[in-house]
Amino acid sequence: MNHATSSLFMAAALLLSIPVMAAHEGNNKAQLVGTDGHAEVSGKAILNYVRGRANQPVVDEYGNPVYEEVENEDGSTEQQQVYRDTFTTSIHVRGLDPEDEYLFVVHLEDGSNPQVVCAMSPNQRGRAKCRGKVLLDEFRAAVVIDGEGAVVAETDGPFKVRGIRRRK
Repeated sequence: MNHATSSLFMAAALLLSIPVMAAHEGNNKAQLVGTDGHAEVSGKAILNYVRGRANQPVVDEYGNPVYEEVENEDGSTEQQQVYRDTFTTSIHVRGLDPEDEYLFVVHLEDGSNPQVVCAMSPNQRGRAKCRGKVLLDEFRAAVVIDGEGAVVAETDGPFKVRGIRRRK
């Protein structure tokens, strides 16, 4: 093996040893179905967890940090601040009333207040889409709500997960 070939192998080995960060750690997809008046509504909701995004502290309704009690290895307990992770989200829906406004909302697994992700206005053919970022912990469902607060579409089952779902 000559010097040039040896250097090439060493460079390749070095490159292979560098950890690679994945852009999306978890791709969570669900189909949306429902009716808006007499029209069939359908679409797709996507929530992607991206590891390494800035975690945000959870605050109560007064803006105070939320803490939880955790047990240490020695059996003692301590209070730790609770954080939620950032998810990038998108939704594509068809069959909506072009004259109405809609919200894309995610229901959390713990039953706490649903999180509004983004607002959308359909085009004249009743199609709408929106993107957003939302702080989540564990989630279970997504819905589309019209301007009067009625659910017009919801996930037709659990999110299909590719990668990690980001469960604690």
